Amino acid sequence: MLKLLVPPLIGAVIGYCTNYIAVKMLFRPRTEKRLFGHRVPFTPGAIPKGKARLAQAAGSVVAGTLITENDISERLLSDDIESHLMDRIIEALSQTIRETGDEVLTEAGYVNLENKLIDLLTDKVMLEIRNFDYAGFIRTKGKDAVMSKLRNSLFGMFIGEQAVDGLLESVIAEVGYYINSRAESMVRPVVRDKILEMGDYSILQLAEKSDYHEDDLRRVIHDIYLRLATSGVQRALKHIDIAGVIEAKINEMSVEELEQIVLEVMKNELNMIVSLGALIGFVLGCLNLLL
Repeated sequence: MLKLLVPPLIGAVIGYCTNYIAVKMLFRPRTEKRLFGHRVPFTPGAIPKGKARLAQAAGSVVAGTLITENDISERLLSDDIESHLMDRIIEALSQTIRETGDEVLTEAGYVNLENKLIDLLTDKVMLEIRNFDYAGFIRTKGKDAVMSKLRNSLFGMFIGEQAVDGLLESVIAEVGYYINSRAESMVRPVVRDKILEMGDYSILQLAEKSDYHEDDLRRVIHDIYLRLATSGVQRALKHIDIAGVIEAKINEMSVEELEQIVLEVMKNELNMIVSLGALIGFVLGCLNLLL
């Protein structure tokens, strides 16, 4: 009985150990070993030695076969993704501008943006006011208005054009002083109130004030999304070297990290290979007895 059992068991042990060593030699040793100045054969392991070729091949396969422009475009244009993104965009547009600003910029950042916008618009309004030729407007339109009133009145007999011109020059001087000294203090609160009031509206509400309703926005967003999912993806991928990114990521990994990833994905398959070696060794041992 011992003579019958020993050959198959020895064959099984040899097959198991051989495949176990072969699997381990995929990653071990991780570095090159030298003896008397000569490289020890089969060092480093197969994957550490061919890591650069593996990274390049993986990048080429993913970029050329697994992830293509058509694949991405078709996936983006699928009904479930488009519908989900559309709902998310409409949901975002339904938030008030202040809520959106707080999420994107934080509350302090949005308040700072509001203040900058108030300063900018106030300066723009004041620039237009100061650039307006109010003096010429008063001299022409004001004089015509005053003279038309005086022409058919008792005072018109005693007040001439020279007196009207002098009066208008005084008015012009007062208006100029008023603009330079007090106009900004009156414009700024109005601008501030409008900016703060706008923050309480959502993009949808502002659009409705311009006779753009949610259905109209959905059509516009759909058209934009359609263009981005087709020509936009193509233009974007031309500037993204997917193969290069994947190759660089694999090259940046240590051999330990690469081994861990492979074992997580193929642990059962590698264990099956080791077990299969034991089975083949056992079968060959049995055949040896028969032959």
